[in-house]
Amino acid sequence: MKQNFELKVGLFVLGGLFLLILGIFFTKDVSFFRRYYTLNVEFEFAEGIKKFSPVRFSGVEIGQIKDVKVVNDNGSYKVLVTARVETQTKVPIDSRFFINSLGVLSEKYLEIIPGEKTAYLHDGQLVKGVSPIPLRSITESANLVIKKMQDFLEDAQFKDAFREFVFNMRDSSSKLKALLSDGSSEELVVSLKDAAVQFKKLLEDIRTPRGTIGMLLNDPSLYRNLEELSADLKVNPWKLLHRSREQKPLKKALQ
Repeated sequence: MKQNFELKVGLFVLGGLFLLILGIFFTKDVSFFRRYYTLNVEFEFAEGIKKFSPVRFSGVEIGQIKDVKVVNDNGSYKVLVTARVETQTKVPIDSRFFINSLGVLSEKYLEIIPGEKTAYLHDGQLVKGVSPIPLRSITESANLVIKKMQDFLEDAQFKDAFREFVFNMRDSSSKLKALLSDGSSEELVVSLKDAAVQFKKLLEDIRTPRGTIGMLLNDPSLYRNLEELSADLKVNPWKLLHRSREQKPLKKALQ
């Protein structure tokens, strides 16, 4: 009787452990029947990505990071990231790999942006990833730009030019204020309005055949006459030097 009780307790504990493990697998979305293949992605800077980080394909999680290690490639150190990808997900060979995060302080993950080619990567293939820019490099670049700006602002030639520019602006502002406060400013405004009206009228005359300029520009017969004259002079250029004989008696009569 005591042995049966101990057997029941043992079976109950084993069943509870089995259910607990099964629940953990379902919670973590782990499946014994899901199959994977591996891709090796090489980076120069990994930006904190680590083992078991997610792998996303167009934003959809398709696997996880299997291993992250530093390798020495002929004196140049690289970061080799091994990713496990679901077998049903085919990754084109021209896809781009880079490290991303869901937020500023969120966990890093490997993002795959699919390419357009119909050839696909195979198991164990090595690809180049797009390395993120280290925050240190961004800070150094910003400090360099700030230093150059400070040197430029502290330059004596720039200070003299800026001082002269400010003086000219003040002088121009005072002259404009004096002109506007003077009564002659109203006459200037009226003159400008009249000039604008005349210019508008001139443009209307050019656009329409009512005015003299418009008639000259819009009259097709004038264009044809000029074209015929040009063609005639090309054929008979001697006409430019020709003098009519009937003008001789007239010249003698005037003498």
